[in-house]
Amino acid sequence: MAEWQPRVTPETKAALSRLGPYNVPHGGMLTWANTRGFGCPWWPSGLTLIAHPKAADADYRRLLNAWRQVCKQQEEVRAVIRDAVRKKGKRAAVFAADVVASDGIVDDQIRGCHFVLTNAGVGQVKVENEVGLAWDEEDFVRIDLVTDDERLSWSFE
Repeated sequence: MAEWQPRVTPETKAALSRLGPYNVPHGGMLTWANTRGFGCPWWPSGLTLIAHPKAADADYRRLLNAWRQVCKQQEEVRAVIRDAVRKKGKRAAVFAADVVASDGIVDDQIRGCHFVLTNAGVGQVKVENEVGLAWDEEDFVRIDLVTDDERLSWSFE
């Protein structure tokens, strides 16, 4: 059986391909192991876009727009990710409770991040980030980037 491929316009297909080679684990889901756009040379940053297979073109265009907005606000997104890792590390006693760990120390604890973008209703996109942690290979931090911090509230078309 052939692998499912999204039914999208040539323009949308080209935009998806510009992010790099992707896999199709199942209908509507596209994954990139290391995507272009979010500059984190010290973190492999993967991406998953989840669209309804029957509305793939419109959904992927909306998700690509959301990804562009995430990439435009890289510094703010990195700050939210680092803050979430600091909080998790203090709870796990990795960082001293009364000391703010520097960005470099936090970065040393991050073992990759993976963005997941999915449609969350009419005109809405859910943007999450899953961050792998050095102190526990089975643990990670899941961050809702749309609602977790007002600095990162976007509108999606």
